[in-house]
Amino acid sequence: MMRATPIQRLVDYRTQEHYYKDRLTERTFQRIVGGLAFPFNSSSGHAVVLGEILRKDPEMHQHHVFVLGETKSDDFQELLSRVAMLQDRTLCKEWMTPMDNNNVLLVDDYNEEHRYRMRKAPVELNSPPMYDRSEKSEVFRFYDRLVAKRTTKRKTLHFGDCEVAGHYQTLQPADLKRHPEEFPPVAAFLYALAELDLGTMGNRYQGQTAKVADTIGGW
Repeated sequence: MMRATPIQRLVDYRTQEHYYKDRLTERTFQRIVGGLAFPFNSSSGHAVVLGEILRKDPEMHQHHVFVLGETKSDDFQELLSRVAMLQDRTLCKEWMTPMDNNNVLLVDDYNEEHRYRMRKAPVELNSPPMYDRSEKSEVFRFYDRLVAKRTTKRKTLHFGDCEVAGHYQTLQPADLKRHPEEFPPVAAFLYALAELDLGTMGNRYQGQTAKVADTIGGW
C-alpha cells in the first residue's frame, strides 16, 4: 500500500522563499515532514508524510496540516524502498524516527546500496522532538495532546482518507501508557506532527525547552 500526493517545489519571486504546491489540490505548504515507524511484532512498519499549509489560518491562528502520503510494509527493505518512493513523490526531506532504534543503522546501508548509487537524495533520519527512551509513555501522552489541540475545538488537522485515521481512532486511554513504537501507523504520524509543532525549524513555542513532564503538566 502506498498513497502519495505529487508535490512540486516553487519559489516566491517577491521574497525568494521556497514553498511547495500540491499538484492535485493546488494547496501550498511551507514545510513537509515525514514520520517513520519500524515493524513491531506482527504490526507492519509505517511511514506518513504531513504538509503544513503556507499561510496561517487568521481565525484559528494556526497552520492547517494535511496528510500528503503514507505507506506500510511488513518487510524492512520493502518499507525503505516505499519510503524512498514516497520521498521522491512528495519531496519530503525530513524523516522523524527514534534514533535509538537499531534499525536506523540499516537505513545507512540502504542509502549506500540504493540512493547514492542512483544519485538521489538519501533517506535522512532525525529523532522527533522531546523523545526520550526512558519516558516513552510520557511522550506518547504528550504527542496525543498535540492531536487533541488540533481536532477538539478547532480543526486544523486533516487526515483525509489515510489509514492512520482509523488506527488512531482505535487507541484506548490505556494504550497511551505504552510505547508509541508499539503502534507503528500512529507513531509515524505523531513523530511527523511533533516535528511540525515542536521541532527546531517549526517551533511554535518561541524556543521553549521545557521537559515533557513539565509541559504536560502545564498544557
